[in-house]
Amino acid sequence: MSKYTEPIYEKKVREILECFKQGKTKEQLAAEFGYANEKTLDNFMRRKNFSWDKNKGYYPTLEKNSPQNAPYLQDHSKAGKIAIMYEEGSLGPKEIAVKMGFESHSDLAQFMKAKNYIWDADTGNYIKVDPDNDDADNAPDDSRIEGDTSSAPPQLTSEQAELVSYLPLLRLLGEKNERLVELLEEPAVIGQVPRYVVPGVPTTKSIHFSNALAQMVADFSCEKNVKHKEIFEIALIEFFTKYGYEKEVKHLLKN
Repeated sequence: MSKYTEPIYEKKVREILECFKQGKTKEQLAAEFGYANEKTLDNFMRRKNFSWDKNKGYYPTLEKNSPQNAPYLQDHSKAGKIAIMYEEGSLGPKEIAVKMGFESHSDLAQFMKAKNYIWDADTGNYIKVDPDNDDADNAPDDSRIEGDTSSAPPQLTSEQAELVSYLPLLRLLGEKNERLVELLEEPAVIGQVPRYVVPGVPTTKSIHFSNALAQMVADFSCEKNVKHKEIFEIALIEFFTKYGYEKEVKHLLKN
Protein backbone atom coordinates (compact mmCIF):
# COMPACT_ATOMS: atom_id res chain seq x y z
CA MET A 1 0.00 0.00 0.00
CA SER A 2 1.35 3.44 -0.92
CA LYS A 3 2.57 5.62 1.87
CA TYR A 4 1.39 8.80 0.12
CA THR A 5 -1.80 10.39 1.35
CA GLU A 6 -3.97 13.31 0.39
CA PRO A 7 -2.42 16.80 0.72
CA ILE A 8 -3.26 18.63 3.95
CA TYR A 9 -4.59 22.09 3.13
CA GLU A 10 -4.31 23.65 6.56
CA LYS A 11 -4.20 27.44 6.98
CA LYS A 12 -0.41 27.84 6.80
CA VAL A 13 -0.19 25.57 3.75
CA ARG A 14 -2.85 27.63 1.96
CA GLU A 15 -0.99 30.84 2.83
CA ILE A 16 2.30 29.44 1.49
CA LEU A 17 0.67 28.29 -1.75
CA GLU A 18 -1.02 31.67 -2.20
CA CYS A 19 2.27 33.50 -1.63
CA PHE A 20 3.88 31.42 -4.37
CA LYS A 21 1.11 32.45 -6.74
CA GLN A 22 2.00 36.05 -5.90
CA GLY A 23 5.56 35.44 -7.11
CA LYS A 24 7.45 35.08 -3.83
CA THR A 25 10.50 32.83 -3.75
CA LYS A 26 11.16 29.95 -1.37
CA GLU A 27 13.86 32.00 0.30
CA GLN A 28 11.43 34.86 0.95
CA LEU A 29 8.76 32.51 2.29
CA ALA A 30 11.16 30.67 4.59
CA ALA A 31 12.01 33.99 6.23
CA GLU A 32 8.41 35.23 6.28
CA PHE A 33 7.07 32.09 7.94
CA GLY A 34 9.93 31.82 10.45
CA TYR A 35 11.94 28.95 8.97
CA ALA A 36 15.73 28.91 9.22
CA ASN A 37 16.14 28.11 5.52
CA GLU A 38 14.44 26.68 2.44
CA LYS A 39 15.21 23.11 3.55
CA THR A 40 13.10 23.42 6.71
CA LEU A 41 10.26 24.91 4.66
CA ASP A 42 10.51 21.93 2.28
CA ASN A 43 10.38 19.55 5.23
CA PHE A 44 7.21 21.20 6.53
CA MET A 45 5.48 21.00 3.14
CA ARG A 46 6.63 17.39 2.69
CA ARG A 47 4.94 16.49 5.98
CA LYS A 48 1.77 18.00 4.53
CA ASN A 49 2.19 15.74 1.46
CA PHE A 50 3.47 18.34 -0.99
CA SER A 51 6.49 18.09 -3.28
CA TRP A 52 8.55 20.83 -4.93
CA ASP A 53 9.04 21.49 -8.62
CA LYS A 54 11.01 24.49 -9.91
CA ASN A 55 8.33 25.19 -12.51
CA LYS A 56 5.13 24.33 -10.62
CA GLY A 57 6.23 25.23 -7.10
CA TYR A 58 4.67 23.10 -4.36
CA TYR A 59 2.11 20.57 -5.55
CA PRO A 60 0.43 17.46 -4.05
CA THR A 61 2.86 14.55 -3.86
CA LEU A 62 0.13 12.22 -5.07
CA GLU A 63 0.30 13.86 -8.51
CA LYS A 64 3.98 13.07 -8.88
CA ASN A 65 3.63 9.57 -7.50
CA SER A 66 0.98 8.36 -9.88
CA PRO A 67 2.34 5.47 -11.98
CA GLN A 68 2.71 7.63 -15.09
CA ASN A 69 4.68 10.32 -13.22
CA ALA A 70 6.76 8.11 -10.95
CA PRO A 71 7.88 4.91 -12.72
CA TYR A 72 9.94 3.87 -9.72
CA LEU A 73 6.72 3.15 -7.82
CA GLN A 74 6.24 0.26 -10.24
CA ASP A 75 9.88 -0.77 -9.88
CA HIS A 76 10.10 -3.25 -7.01
CA SER A 77 13.84 -3.69 -7.42
CA LYS A 78 16.42 -2.44 -4.93
CA ALA A 79 16.92 0.75 -6.98
CA GLY A 80 13.18 1.44 -6.99
CA LYS A 81 13.02 1.02 -3.22
CA ILE A 82 15.89 3.49 -2.81
CA ALA A 83 14.05 6.08 -4.92
CA ILE A 84 10.94 5.63 -2.80
CA MET A 85 12.96 6.10 0.40
CA TYR A 86 14.33 9.38 -0.97
CA GLU A 87 10.83 10.52 -1.86
CA GLU A 88 9.52 9.74 1.61
CA GLY A 89 12.16 12.06 3.05
CA SER A 90 12.32 10.48 6.49
CA LEU A 91 15.98 9.43 6.08
CA GLY A 92 19.04 11.28 4.81
CA PRO A 93 21.33 10.01 2.00
CA LYS A 94 23.86 8.43 4.37
CA GLU A 95 21.13 6.71 6.39
CA ILE A 96 19.53 5.33 3.24
CA ALA A 97 22.91 4.07 2.01
CA VAL A 98 23.60 2.23 5.27
CA LYS A 99 20.09 0.79 5.45
CA MET A 100 20.35 -0.54 1.89
CA GLY A 101 23.77 -2.11 2.52
CA PHE A 102 26.18 0.44 1.03
CA GLU A 103 29.31 1.73 2.72
CA SER A 104 28.62 5.30 1.60
CA HIS A 105 26.10 7.30 -0.39
CA SER A 106 28.76 7.56 -3.14
CA ASP A 107 28.61 3.78 -3.54
CA LEU A 108 24.83 3.99 -3.60
CA ALA A 109 25.01 6.66 -6.31
CA GLN A 110 27.20 4.44 -8.50
CA PHE A 111 24.77 1.56 -8.00
CA MET A 112 21.81 3.74 -9.00
CA LYS A 113 23.61 4.94 -12.11
CA ALA A 114 24.29 1.35 -13.11
CA LYS A 115 20.54 0.69 -12.76
CA ASN A 116 19.71 3.60 -15.10
CA TYR A 117 18.73 6.03 -12.35
CA ILE A 118 20.20 9.53 -12.42
CA TRP A 119 20.10 12.21 -9.73
CA ASP A 120 17.62 15.04 -10.33
CA ALA A 121 18.52 18.14 -8.31
CA ASP A 122 15.11 19.76 -8.88
CA THR A 123 13.15 16.97 -7.21
CA GLY A 124 15.90 15.88 -4.82
CA ASN A 125 15.56 12.27 -5.93
CA TYR A 126 16.70 9.70 -8.48
CA ILE A 127 14.71 9.37 -11.69
CA LYS A 128 14.74 6.40 -14.02
CA VAL A 129 15.89 7.05 -17.57
CA ASP A 130 15.97 5.16 -20.83
CA PRO A 131 19.43 3.52 -21.07
CA ASP A 132 19.49 4.43 -24.79
CA ASN A 133 18.98 8.10 -23.95
CA ASP A 134 22.09 10.26 -24.17
CA ASP A 135 20.99 12.07 -20.99
CA ALA A 136 21.91 9.03 -18.94
CA ASP A 137 25.49 9.05 -20.20
CA ASN A 138 25.80 12.82 -19.84
CA ALA A 139 24.29 12.93 -16.38
CA PRO A 140 26.35 14.84 -13.80
CA ASP A 141 28.22 13.09 -11.03
CA ASP A 142 25.23 12.38 -8.80
CA SER A 143 27.37 11.11 -5.94
CA ARG A 144 28.73 14.64 -5.63
CA ILE A 145 25.55 16.57 -6.45
CA GLU A 146 23.48 14.50 -4.07
CA GLY A 147 25.45 15.88 -1.18
CA ASP A 148 24.82 19.43 -2.37
CA THR A 149 21.04 19.31 -2.70
CA SER A 150 18.37 19.99 -0.20
CA SER A 151 18.22 16.26 0.62
CA ALA A 152 21.64 16.50 2.26
CA PRO A 153 22.59 20.03 3.29
CA PRO A 154 26.27 20.57 4.17
CA GLN A 155 27.21 20.26 7.80
CA LEU A 156 27.65 23.66 9.43
CA THR A 157 29.97 24.57 12.26
CA SER A 158 28.35 25.94 15.41
CA GLU A 159 29.46 29.44 14.40
CA GLN A 160 27.94 29.08 10.92
CA ALA A 161 24.72 27.68 12.34
CA GLU A 162 24.47 30.65 14.68
CA LEU A 163 24.94 33.05 11.76
CA VAL A 164 22.26 31.24 9.75
CA SER A 165 19.81 31.69 12.61
CA TYR A 166 20.12 35.46 12.16
CA LEU A 167 19.16 35.43 8.46
CA PRO A 168 15.41 36.03 9.05
CA LEU A 169 16.28 39.05 11.20
CA LEU A 170 18.69 40.40 8.57
CA ARG A 171 16.04 40.01 5.88
CA LEU A 172 13.55 41.88 8.05
CA LEU A 173 16.05 44.68 8.60
CA GLY A 174 16.60 44.83 4.86
CA GLU A 175 12.87 45.20 4.26
CA LYS A 176 12.70 48.02 6.81
CA ASN A 177 15.82 49.71 5.46
CA GLU A 178 14.19 53.09 4.78
CA ARG A 179 12.71 53.31 8.27
CA LEU A 180 16.02 52.33 9.86
CA VAL A 181 17.84 55.05 7.92
CA GLU A 182 15.28 57.60 9.12
CA LEU A 183 15.78 56.55 12.73
CA LEU A 184 19.56 56.63 12.46
CA GLU A 185 19.57 60.04 10.82
CA GLU A 186 17.24 61.61 13.38
CA PRO A 187 19.09 63.74 15.94
CA ALA A 188 19.23 61.69 19.13
CA VAL A 189 20.05 64.09 21.92
CA ILE A 190 19.25 62.40 25.22
CA GLY A 191 16.88 64.47 27.34
CA GLN A 192 16.09 66.95 24.57
CA VAL A 193 12.34 67.43 24.10
CA PRO A 194 11.27 67.33 20.44
CA ARG A 195 9.42 70.35 19.10
CA TYR A 196 6.62 70.21 16.54
CA VAL A 197 4.83 72.95 14.63
CA VAL A 198 1.26 71.67 14.55
CA PRO A 199 -1.03 73.40 12.02
CA GLY A 200 -4.69 74.14 12.68
CA VAL A 201 -6.94 76.45 14.68
CA PRO A 202 -6.40 76.38 18.49
CA THR A 203 -9.26 74.72 20.37
CA THR A 204 -10.08 73.76 23.95
CA LYS A 205 -10.72 70.18 25.03
CA SER A 206 -11.43 69.24 28.65
CA ILE A 207 -10.52 65.75 29.85
CA HIS A 208 -10.46 64.06 33.24
CA PHE A 209 -7.41 62.07 34.36
CA SER A 210 -5.45 61.20 37.49
CA ASN A 211 -4.40 64.11 39.72
CA ALA A 212 -1.02 62.39 40.11
CA LEU A 213 -0.57 62.47 36.34
CA ALA A 214 -1.68 66.12 36.26
CA GLN A 215 0.93 66.95 38.90
CA MET A 216 3.57 65.15 36.84
CA VAL A 217 2.67 67.32 33.84
CA ALA A 218 2.99 70.46 35.97
CA ASP A 219 6.35 69.36 37.41
CA PHE A 220 7.76 68.48 34.00
CA SER A 221 6.54 71.76 32.53
CA CYS A 222 8.27 73.74 35.26
CA GLU A 223 11.50 71.74 35.24
CA LYS A 224 11.94 71.54 31.45
CA ASN A 225 10.39 74.90 30.62
CA VAL A 226 7.83 73.32 28.31
CA LYS A 227 4.24 74.56 28.05
CA HIS A 228 1.40 72.20 28.99
CA LYS A 229 0.03 72.54 25.45
CA GLU A 230 3.36 71.41 23.97
CA ILE A 231 3.58 68.44 26.33
CA PHE A 232 0.22 67.12 25.17
CA GLU A 233 0.96 67.84 21.51
CA ILE A 234 4.26 65.96 21.73
CA ALA A 235 2.67 63.08 23.63
CA LEU A 236 -0.15 62.71 21.10
CA ILE A 237 2.16 62.92 18.09
CA GLU A 238 4.50 60.29 19.57
CA PHE A 239 1.51 58.10 20.45
CA PHE A 240 -0.06 58.28 16.99
CA THR A 241 3.29 57.66 15.31
CA LYS A 242 3.93 54.55 17.39
CA TYR A 243 0.47 53.03 17.16
CA GLY A 244 -0.47 53.04 13.50
CA TYR A 245 -1.00 56.69 12.54
CA GLU A 246 2.52 57.45 11.29
CA LYS A 247 1.37 58.39 7.78
CA GLU A 248 -1.39 60.64 9.14
CA VAL A 249 1.07 62.39 11.45
CA LYS A 250 3.53 62.99 8.61
CA HIS A 251 0.74 64.41 6.46
CA LEU A 252 -0.41 66.68 9.31
CA LEU A 253 3.05 68.08 10.01
CA LYS A 254 3.71 68.73 6.31
CA ASN A 255 0.67 71.02 6.03
